[in-house]
Amino acid sequence: MLRNMTKTVGSAIAALCLVSTLAMAQPQSPSQPMTQQHGNTTPQQGHRQDANPLLLTCSRDNGKGVCVAARGSDGKEFVVNGEGVKSGATMTCVDRGSVVDCKPAS
Repeated sequence: MLRNMTKTVGSAIAALCLVSTLAMAQPQSPSQPMTQQHGNTTPQQGHRQDANPLLLTCSRDNGKGVCVAARGSDGKEFVVNGEGVKSGATMTCVDRGSVVDCKPAS
Protein backbone atom coordinates (compact mmCIF):
# COMPACT_ATOMS: atom_id res chain seq x y z
CA MET A 1 0.00 0.00 0.00
CA LEU A 2 2.79 2.41 0.91
CA ARG A 3 4.60 1.55 -2.32
CA ASN A 4 1.49 2.37 -4.38
CA MET A 5 1.08 5.74 -2.60
CA THR A 6 4.77 6.56 -3.16
CA LYS A 7 4.47 5.74 -6.87
CA THR A 8 1.33 7.87 -7.21
CA VAL A 9 2.81 10.89 -5.41
CA GLY A 10 6.10 10.54 -7.32
CA SER A 11 4.28 10.37 -10.66
CA ALA A 12 2.18 13.41 -9.76
CA ILE A 13 5.27 15.45 -8.85
CA ALA A 14 7.03 14.38 -12.07
CA ALA A 15 3.99 15.37 -14.15
CA LEU A 16 3.78 18.72 -12.34
CA CYS A 17 7.45 19.42 -13.07
CA LEU A 18 6.99 18.58 -16.75
CA VAL A 19 3.92 20.80 -17.09
CA SER A 20 5.58 23.73 -15.30
CA THR A 21 8.66 23.41 -17.54
CA LEU A 22 6.49 23.52 -20.65
CA ALA A 23 4.53 26.48 -19.30
CA MET A 24 7.74 28.45 -18.67
CA ALA A 25 8.97 27.67 -22.20
CA GLN A 26 5.97 29.40 -23.80
CA PRO A 27 6.72 32.80 -25.41
CA GLN A 28 5.59 35.61 -23.15
CA SER A 29 3.95 38.77 -24.40
CA PRO A 30 5.24 42.11 -23.05
CA SER A 31 3.21 43.72 -20.27
CA GLN A 32 2.48 46.71 -22.49
CA PRO A 33 3.07 46.33 -26.21
CA MET A 34 5.13 49.10 -27.70
CA THR A 35 4.16 50.63 -31.02
CA GLN A 36 5.69 49.05 -34.12
CA GLN A 37 8.49 51.18 -35.55
CA HIS A 38 9.00 51.58 -39.28
CA GLY A 39 11.85 53.29 -41.12
CA ASN A 40 12.95 56.78 -40.00
CA THR A 41 16.56 55.83 -39.33
CA THR A 42 19.18 58.52 -39.07
CA PRO A 43 22.68 57.60 -40.28
CA GLN A 44 24.39 59.52 -37.45
CA GLN A 45 22.43 57.82 -34.70
CA GLY A 46 22.06 54.37 -36.24
CA HIS A 47 18.72 53.63 -34.59
CA ARG A 48 15.06 54.34 -35.20
CA GLN A 49 13.23 57.46 -34.17
CA ASP A 50 9.77 56.86 -32.74
CA ALA A 51 7.14 59.28 -34.03
CA ASN A 52 5.01 58.73 -30.89
CA PRO A 53 7.17 58.85 -27.77
CA LEU A 54 5.81 57.52 -24.48
CA LEU A 55 5.20 59.84 -21.54
CA LEU A 56 6.27 58.01 -18.36
CA THR A 57 6.95 58.98 -14.75
CA CYS A 58 10.21 57.87 -13.13
CA SER A 59 9.38 55.53 -10.26
CA ARG A 60 12.94 54.59 -9.22
CA ASP A 61 16.39 56.11 -9.74
CA ASN A 62 19.83 54.79 -8.85
CA GLY A 63 20.78 57.78 -6.66
CA LYS A 64 23.15 59.12 -9.32
CA GLY A 65 20.57 60.94 -11.44
CA VAL A 66 19.70 57.99 -13.68
CA CYS A 67 16.13 56.70 -13.75
CA VAL A 68 16.04 52.90 -13.89
CA ALA A 69 12.27 52.21 -13.67
CA ALA A 70 9.26 54.16 -14.91
CA ARG A 71 5.51 53.86 -14.61
CA GLY A 72 3.00 54.59 -17.37
CA SER A 73 -0.45 56.15 -17.04
CA ASP A 74 -1.91 52.63 -16.70
CA GLY A 75 0.31 51.92 -13.67
CA LYS A 76 2.53 49.31 -15.34
CA GLU A 77 6.24 49.57 -14.61
CA PHE A 78 9.04 49.42 -17.21
CA VAL A 79 12.80 49.11 -16.99
CA VAL A 80 14.25 52.26 -18.58
CA ASN A 81 17.48 54.20 -19.05
CA GLY A 82 16.80 57.83 -18.12
CA GLU A 83 19.96 59.96 -17.95
CA GLY A 84 19.54 63.09 -15.83
CA VAL A 85 16.13 62.07 -14.45
CA LYS A 86 15.28 61.54 -10.78
CA SER A 87 12.38 59.71 -9.17
CA GLY A 88 9.01 61.46 -9.61
CA ALA A 89 10.01 63.35 -12.77
CA THR A 90 8.05 63.07 -16.02
CA MET A 91 10.00 61.74 -19.00
CA THR A 92 9.63 61.35 -22.74
CA CYS A 93 10.66 57.79 -23.64
CA VAL A 94 11.37 55.95 -26.88
CA ASP A 95 11.44 52.16 -27.24
CA ARG A 96 14.63 51.24 -29.12
CA GLY A 97 13.86 47.52 -29.15
CA SER A 98 16.32 46.27 -26.54
CA VAL A 99 16.18 49.35 -24.31
CA VAL A 100 13.72 52.14 -23.49
CA ASP A 101 15.62 55.47 -23.59
CA CYS A 102 14.16 58.42 -21.67
CA LYS A 103 14.86 62.13 -21.48
CA PRO A 104 13.36 64.74 -19.17
CA ALA A 105 10.04 66.00 -20.53
CA SER A 106 10.17 69.57 -21.74
